[in-house]
Amino acid sequence: MKKQSLILAVILALGSVLSSCGSETTGQTGTTTAADEATAAEETTSRFVADELPELNFGGITMNVVVGDYFGAYWDDLYAEEATGSRLSDAIYNMRLAVEQRLNVRLNYVREEYDWGSRGNYLTKITSQILAGDGDIDLLLSQNNFTSRLSEG
Repeated sequence: MKKQSLILAVILALGSVLSSCGSETTGQTGTTTAADEATAAEETTSRFVADELPELNFGGITMNVVVGDYFGAYWDDLYAEEATGSRLSDAIYNMRLAVEQRLNVRLNYVREEYDWGSRGNYLTKITSQILAGDGDIDLLLSQNNFTSRLSEG
């Protein structure tokens, strides 16, 4: 069922993209009306989806987010300690602050580096932390192909 829904969503998205590629000329070129300018203004102001979450307040708890960082490939895309002037790192930093403020939670990012040769040690460490249930890991961001191995524990 999920696969059919996904296929339908992709088809609808492609259909809207393809239909927007066609152009219809009305004989007028280079003229804009007030309605066109208003539509353009609406499009630029509504480029983000509104937050429809209910009011959530986690009371300032600390949530440990462990990042499985394979050869340093993921850390910089998921964590920025401060605003540096770089668009990407500033966006990541501001996103973290927005989530912390919106949910009244502190996100504590923990980096767990590994490479292909040490993946067994990484999986053992992560599995034992999860099974211990001591709160060292509240959210794990890691490679998808490890999910089944981690769920076996």
